[in-house]
Amino acid sequence: MTTATAEVAIERSAQTLKLTDGLDSLTGGFGDDKIGGVLSGSGATGTTVAPGDSIEGGAGTDTLTISVAGAITTNTAYTLSAVQTTDVEKVLISNFDTATGGSTEELNIIDASLMNGVETSVSLHQARQVTPHSQALRT
Repeated sequence: MTTATAEVAIERSAQTLKLTDGLDSLTGGFGDDKIGGVLSGSGATGTTVAPGDSIEGGAGTDTLTISVAGAITTNTAYTLSAVQTTDVEKVLISNFDTATGGSTEELNIIDASLMNGVETSVSLHQARQVTPHSQALRT
């Protein structure tokens, strides 16, 4: 009796995924995937990361990068919430908003309460101090 062994090729290369201006449900693969989104002002035109977006990182060490730009258009802090991630290990926030007053009106808050599996969160290019904690990432 002969036993045949079949080898299945598994794609282990990293994927680059981009959030869109619609509702997204993205799934990574077996590599170290990169997922990118933009938060423009108070969720204004040009924003691609939004409430209801869902990201499944899959295997590997996956990174979600959120680029923040544009002025907040309201007189209160803007909170981005209800973005769900699973198996996305890193969240990087690049803040290109140049407002420097530091008042509440100039804050973007990213609520990370539905971001499961995040091991590292980093804020880059900040015009003012950011204090990330387990429930919200402030830019």
